Amino acid sequence: MKKAIMVIIGISFIILGGGLIALGYFFGGKFPEFFGFEDGKIKFGSGTTVEDSVELSEFDKLDINMDTSTVYVIHEGKEWKLEYALSKEPEITEKDGKVTIKESGRMISFWNFGFSKKHYVKLYIPADVKLIKEASISTDTGSVHVDKIDFDILRIKSDTGSVHVNAVAVPDAEIKTDTGSLHIDAFTCDKLLTKTSTGSQNFTNAKIEELNAKTDTGSFKMEESSLTEGKIETDTGSIKLFVKGKLSDYEIHAKTDTGSVKVNGNKQGKKYESSGAHELNLETDTGSITIETEE
Repeated sequence: MKKAIMVIIGISFIILGGGLIALGYFFGGKFPEFFGFEDGKIKFGSGTTVEDSVELSEFDKLDINMDTSTVYVIHEGKEWKLEYALSKEPEITEKDGKVTIKESGRMISFWNFGFSKKHYVKLYIPADVKLIKEASISTDTGSVHVDKIDFDILRIKSDTGSVHVNAVAVPDAEIKTDTGSLHIDAFTCDKLLTKTSTGSQNFTNAKIEELNAKTDTGSFKMEESSLTEGKIETDTGSIKLFVKGKLSDYEIHAKTDTGSVKVNGNKQGKKYESSGAHELNLETDTGSITIETEE
């Protein structure tokens, strides 16, 4: 009996320890690497962070795939280069005007909780470059920051981390997060798809021709912006739309199951319809809808 109790106590401590490790990791704790998996095999690490800067050839397409690192795309200076602080050297491939950057081997560790240095990659594009044709950026656990560079096609995906896009023009874009918010400022786009599972979507000073936005748990807010056509849906979260132009410019279909609709300061109940040249479909299951126009 005594032996059984000791076994139960031991198992309980193991479970508790694992839970604390997972909780700490979720809230930003990092560990120097102890062991991890690479190519289906266990690899043991030293706990160090590799920091370096690499010169790159000129490119017009980029593909960045990170596991646990924050990604910065920076439009400044005169050099094509990559700066990084990672658990190991990244995989860098340059071919036919395309650069591919991949974080190789995510490590798991159990020592010195909370003291590991934050990992990142910073991709520098010279200031005189006007356009990158195609960009795909993804990270499992880390945020994405893209500033002051235009694209023909832009795809951003973060599993756990926020996305920040500032002063970017692109005809075709998709921006998605599973757990994390979107912050989009001074953004010009013909066709934009956004999706968050748990996280808000925030737009300021945007000019979008066609928007398809969806969030499961999180609010949507657009300020000081112009929107020609839009479909905006939230399951749990409010929708606040402050757009340029007159109210008569828009064909609005707004509906909420739990909440109210307010248009230019006037309450409209749970549903509002109007006619105009530009169609806006706004729907939330649990949350209010606020629409403000210039007139």
